[in-house]
Amino acid sequence: MVEKLHEVISDVAQSIVLNCSHPNYAYMRVIFPISGGGGEAYLGAGHGTVGILYFLMKAIELIPELRLNNQIREKLGHSLGFICKLMEENNGDLPFVEGDTSVARHFCHGAPGTIPMLLQAVETFPDQEAKLVALAQLAGEATWRHGLVLKGNGLCHGIAGNGYVLHILYRFFANRTDCIDLKVKETNEKNANIWRTRAFAFARALYLPEVQ
Repeated sequence: MVEKLHEVISDVAQSIVLNCSHPNYAYMRVIFPISGGGGEAYLGAGHGTVGILYFLMKAIELIPELRLNNQIREKLGHSLGFICKLMEENNGDLPFVEGDTSVARHFCHGAPGTIPMLLQAVETFPDQEAKLVALAQLAGEATWRHGLVLKGNGLCHGIAGNGYVLHILYRFFANRTDCIDLKVKETNEKNANIWRTRAFAFARALYLPEVQ
């Protein structure tokens, strides 16, 4: 059963790379919605490139053989570099689509949804850890700076989604507090406390009558 699941996941991963690649673009992209016309090549986690990257990197983590697929690693590297460059140019934010100047700060579109992807990328591209972690924190700062998303409580574009990604940042640093290097240990503990406090503030807002 496990072997069959791995086979299906591997097939899906390779199909995504094949169908989301385009010779005129340096990054993997998908038009959403797929049917009906008028779709956009979104960049975010919910409907775009960031979501594609996250799935592919989780697939690689689960199925080590995919690490040997040069096509997947090449497309991942190019697409990740493209997203990182856009975020650096926008102080941690991510536009809806390439060339757009407007941004959202939802899990589905914008900075919040990039955080799980960037921290997953640390496992896939460990040589880029410092850059990826710094960019994930920059996205976290953009999420925190913007404040609550008053579009409901859900994951996609609500309070829970943005609180969730701040909690992911907390867990990332909390899992790295057993370092031998005392300076690194103190920095990770400090960062863990910052993101834990901020994630809790978002979670608390779910129960505040004045917010609801």
